[in-house]
Amino acid sequence: MSVEEAFAKAVGHQSSEKERARLYRVGDALGLHDNDAFWSIVMPLEHYDAFFRQSSAQLAEQTSRSIDGEAAQVQRVLSETVAEASEEIARKLAEKPVELHHVTTPPAAVVAFGGPCVASGYSLASADKPFAHGDEGAP
Repeated sequence: MSVEEAFAKAVGHQSSEKERARLYRVGDALGLHDNDAFWSIVMPLEHYDAFFRQSSAQLAEQTSRSIDGEAAQVQRVLSETVAEASEEIARKLAEKPVELHHVTTPPAAVVAFGGPCVASGYSLASADKPFAHGDEGAP
């Protein structure tokens, strides 16, 4: 019985081109002959190796799809939660009467008064002739 026939009998299907190449590579490396009993160990191991190679790729693909689906669901729930929280905050602010805040009102007043003062000072200082001297022809 050939190695290919023995493989087909052991694993239930004909070997693929890759499986045959790997089988013969292992056989050559171990110095196996077609009638060597060690093939009965190598063949199932080759079958399991091919199975797990294929399964790991499918598992990775399925895991990726599952993670993408979970991420989309988490993002949707997070968006809904943020929207609900924003609505709640807006509703509370709308119900609250407008009042001046005791910490921010004084600095705002200083800025509101200081801004025109600084602008006036800059305007007076950058004029061609000084503001205090008035008309040069007057005694």
